[in-house]
Amino acid sequence: MVDRGRPRKSKIGRFGFTWRLAWIHRAYASILLFMAVSGFLLYLPSLRAPLAPVRVALKELHIAAGVAGALLLLVYLIHAVRHWRTLSRWLGRRLNLVVAVLLAVGWTVSGVVLWWDRALLPWTYTALWWHDILTWIGVPYLTLHAWGRWRRIDLGLPWAGSRKARKHALPTDPTMAAYHQMQATKRRRLFLFAALQLGAVASLVGVVNYLQRSRGLSAAGPTVVKGGRGAATPYEPLPTPSSLSRPPVGGGARGRFRIYNVARAPFWFDQERWRLNVDGLVDRPLTLTWPEVEALERDVWVRDFHCVSGWSVYNVTWEGIPLTHLLDRVGVRPEATHVKFYSYDGVYTDALTLEQARLDDVILAVLKDGNPLSHDEGGPVRLFVSRMFGYKSVKWLSQVELIDHPHRGFWERLGYDENAWIPGVPQTGPLPKVRR
Repeated sequence: MVDRGRPRKSKIGRFGFTWRLAWIHRAYASILLFMAVSGFLLYLPSLRAPLAPVRVALKELHIAAGVAGALLLLVYLIHAVRHWRTLSRWLGRRLNLVVAVLLAVGWTVSGVVLWWDRALLPWTYTALWWHDILTWIGVPYLTLHAWGRWRRIDLGLPWAGSRKARKHALPTDPTMAAYHQMQATKRRRLFLFAALQLGAVASLVGVVNYLQRSRGLSAAGPTVVKGGRGAATPYEPLPTPSSLSRPPVGGGARGRFRIYNVARAPFWFDQERWRLNVDGLVDRPLTLTWPEVEALERDVWVRDFHCVSGWSVYNVTWEGIPLTHLLDRVGVRPEATHVKFYSYDGVYTDALTLEQARLDDVILAVLKDGNPLSHDEGGPVRLFVSRMFGYKSVKWLSQVELIDHPHRGFWERLGYDENAWIPGVPQTGPLPKVRR
């Protein structure tokens, strides 16, 4: 007969309750480590260029790891109540458990929203903000948690885990036990040394990124560097904003632009050499200097800017030259079907169909919220396609070419969707300039 009055001891051996918890903990820790590394690689602007060929694949792996982590979280929640009861004597462990579960749930929910960004576009900005906040709080917290328990790290070997589990799993022979303890110490040191190296590399990348930005790749305002790397002077002349741009009729942008650049080396705008060319399958090719571009008639639109990375900037007041005006001026030939755009970084291109390019709110922007575009923002001239995601809005525009065939842009060739329409925005017809 079975004595049901005695409390049942939790199993420590293989496939027991403690073993399952330890397995979930180690598996989820490994997933978090991969997601932290891949997330920082995707986040750092300085790695945009070197990682461009594998960026889409890395993002997919990051998402796959997140799905695996979510499944592990569901498995843990089945055992959560029982686990909570085993920690009744340790307030610190219960507090740590609460924090860990909140971080895991927050990462999972915000990650799902970012994953389904097109279907959940109104929520992606908030989701990205929380995803970032949880990362900047959670990664240091979990790092300190791991450091505080470093004596118990044994990289998943059978005798790792709780003191009671180690008591049952360690060899009984004192010599063998000492040998295994020495080997575990070596593994711990190697593990911590590798973690410190990873942190040093991440810090070095951040410093390099900061130095690049301070040297002019990310100039704070509108500048022209004559002769390449000489002293910076203002654009000549500065574009004068219309009465709708200053103060901005949209009330000012809400949100923060995240600056990306895929060029592998810094580049500068040289006003004396720069030209905006409109050519290809046209009757009257056009070449404009910056003063001639600045003198063109401009229009003002209030539009949101959405990036496929999940962030958005709302109610931006854009002022620029309608692209359709330039197309009418050069005379598009009947065989032309697409419009190709070139960035003066020498790397980035993209394209629109002729019908898309003739939408009234596709402009060559020169001002944002009444201020000339900075170098970071794509100045002095950038394309802005308000009905599509940001990778279609080519920065540092230098050439507009009419062609008779489709062209796959920089990111489309690397895996981005060629259909960049923003969900819920009409793809044809005029739209109001200011959306209330």
